[in-house]
Amino acid sequence: MSDLYFSSTLMWNNSLEEIFFKAYSEGFKGIELWMQHFDNINSSIEEVNRLKKKYPINLFIHAYSWDLNISSLNDEIRNSSVNEIIKTIYFAKKIGASEITVHPGRDTLPNSNSKTVEYLYN
Repeated sequence: MSDLYFSSTLMWNNSLEEIFFKAYSEGFKGIELWMQHFDNINSSIEEVNRLKKKYPINLFIHAYSWDLNISSLNDEIRNSSVNEIIKTIYFAKKIGASEITVHPGRDTLPNSNSKTVEYLYN
């Protein structure tokens, strides 16, 4: 099992300490910590870093994805979605995560002229 990662959502109702302990004690290489789950358990960056020292395993971060669409035609939804991805990147850096999973946007209307590329580069 040395190359397998443990998804934090498998233990949705458990504490961060219990998640780290389970993943470490079962021999997983690391944890994929979902941002929605992290918010739900009311943890902190300090706690994550403390647990990384106690249970030395790798961390991947799964970016916010629920109710988001970085390709939305709606400016507010798109802006909010991009901001949540940026928040994830800063979080990942602060805890030393080695990878971030980000879902691509999806077309609201097939074959529409999305403003996403223009938005991201301006």
